[in-house]
Amino acid sequence: MIKNTSPPLAAEPPAIDGFTFVRPIGSGSTSNVYLYRQSGRERPVAVKVGNVARDARAAARIIHESNMLGHLPKHPNILPMLAMGTAGHGVNYLVFEYASGGSYGKLLRTRTLTCGEMLDLGVTLADTLCVVHRAGVVHRDIKPGNVLIGDAGEPLLADFGIACSVYGAGDAGYSIPWAAPESLTRQRPCEATDVYSLAALLYAMLAGASPFEYGYRPKSSAQLRNIVLSKPVPPLRRADVPESVESLLRRAMEKNPADRFPTMEDFARELRQARQAAQPNHAVAPGARSGGDDAPLPHMPARTAVRLFHGFPRRTHARMALMLVLSVAPAALLLIALAGGHLDSVQSPGQVHVLDADEPIDLDPAPEATHMALGLTRKPL
Repeated sequence: MIKNTSPPLAAEPPAIDGFTFVRPIGSGSTSNVYLYRQSGRERPVAVKVGNVARDARAAARIIHESNMLGHLPKHPNILPMLAMGTAGHGVNYLVFEYASGGSYGKLLRTRTLTCGEMLDLGVTLADTLCVVHRAGVVHRDIKPGNVLIGDAGEPLLADFGIACSVYGAGDAGYSIPWAAPESLTRQRPCEATDVYSLAALLYAMLAGASPFEYGYRPKSSAQLRNIVLSKPVPPLRRADVPESVESLLRRAMEKNPADRFPTMEDFARELRQARQAAQPNHAVAPGARSGGDDAPLPHMPARTAVRLFHGFPRRTHARMALMLVLSVAPAALLLIALAGGHLDSVQSPGQVHVLDADEPIDLDPAPEATHMALGLTRKPL
């Protein structure tokens, strides 16, 4: 695996009214994450701060991430933003829930998943990304380090720093081992872009490394990029993984987006069917979605929802209209709470805009907890 060359974490966390610095958590390419304790509520929180000294785009990405999160409804498998604000010297920051479960990137350093565990994870994340896509957002940076583990073991999708609207191209940020070919060649992202990255993550949870690092052992990032663009997905060398499951992942990682599952809903449905075939007596954990009445709403990409509406009978129109209202309303309410979702309305230095609050949780004081950029977890809802 190619070594991470991110610079060390900056030593000076910002002073934020109402929050007391505890310790650093981790560092990413454009941001640092610190553990703070929120005064009054006495709960730990994770504060993400753009590192402008390292990357001029850092401040813009903090603002951008808050905007993208403002488009999303509250969801049990999306790490929620609690607050946003500006500290001294104009430093923008975001406050997230925190717990001590780590990330799937950290887990991957110690073990792989069974096929059943991988399919459970895949169904949950695919269903979550259906909600993200339904809100008109493409994540663009799905990887093990951006999927966190909650206190109850639930996966939490995090880090929307390079997410984009389905109508926009986004910036050029990506992680090569997990990026779809169209991201590497700076083409417009789409839902199939996230399908590819989710499949690469699921493959890695079986293989122990990203697909093309596992199969081809590249010596540099440039070599890895060329391999991703030109080589086929290498075979998994695990006797316990059915060929049907491996074929499913290969299709989701086709070079051409048109050859993949066209939407995340299609991928979610195939993952669910694969899980049922592999585990016919599978018992779904409380709160998990497994089809039937708990299945995701029928998926309609934002750009085609109105056009598709005219292809259904009149009675179906009413039913789909209700579905659309129910799926859009939470995002609209959150946008109102965000006062437009833009940090041009961020408070004066030192103030914080609290968006949400849950009951206090205990701080895990273990200093050895190391998470890369938003390697955070939270209490279950």
